[in-house]
Amino acid sequence: MCNNAHPVGFENQDELNVLRAIMYNRWYISYNTESYKQEIVSVRETLMQKSRDYGEKISDPQKRGLIDYMNNSDEGYNYYGYYKDKDKLFSIWNHCTIYIPTLVPEKTLNYYRKTVQYGLIEQDYEKVTSEIDKAMKYLADGKYSHEPIIFKTFFSMAEVMAKLQHEPETNYFYNARVIDDILKMQQLLDNHKLGDILLFKRGKCILCQKRKMMFIILLKKHINTILPVRLQDIGSKRTYWKKISNIHSRSLEYIKQVMTCHFSLLNVVSL
Repeated sequence: MCNNAHPVGFENQDELNVLRAIMYNRWYISYNTESYKQEIVSVRETLMQKSRDYGEKISDPQKRGLIDYMNNSDEGYNYYGYYKDKDKLFSIWNHCTIYIPTLVPEKTLNYYRKTVQYGLIEQDYEKVTSEIDKAMKYLADGKYSHEPIIFKTFFSMAEVMAKLQHEPETNYFYNARVIDDILKMQQLLDNHKLGDILLFKRGKCILCQKRKMMFIILLKKHINTILPVRLQDIGSKRTYWKKISNIHSRSLEYIKQVMTCHFSLLNVVSL
């Protein structure tokens, strides 16, 4: 591909290699919506390697760093979600947290998102809150600040996650207010993230032992998100939804054990 292009000079050659690397990266990403079969895994591995190969040919260190960051970040998400994959995830994402604000300043907010995710996985409250403070200051007046709603939503959710990991009941009302604000924001954006937020809200109720509210949220989540996804047969095709479905099923089993609800209603929710 792009073999008919004949750039003149190193700068133009760099641009061509950047475009090739991005093209193969996006091609790799396009398979996120496909089934996670071995043949798909093999195709994705080939595409990622092609993107990395073109990245290595880029002479400009900042442009090469941008491609390296993009590939490491995207590949790492294959292992994001299960604690058992933590070491593999970190082995890839470690490359996303080294000198990124200096080498690739355009990715400064993405860098802070990674360091916050690290802190959450390690359940390091001080690290999470410290990195969120830096991120929010950069979001306000940083040179490469962008997509403020998306990043503010993430960092707000991360703050609540950190509080839930350590003192969920102490911060219950504060967490509830932040999550409600996030929900209102997502309703305005209409970007199909409501299901994730409702799952998050349910988790808050579980940790705080607000069982009746948890069941209501679970029911809303199932009716509005999980059930339509299953009916459209999307859940069986996306790696993300396979993980979410697994966690969701375990949560249902937990609810059946601890709640005194009518089993006929639980059977409806478990469709």
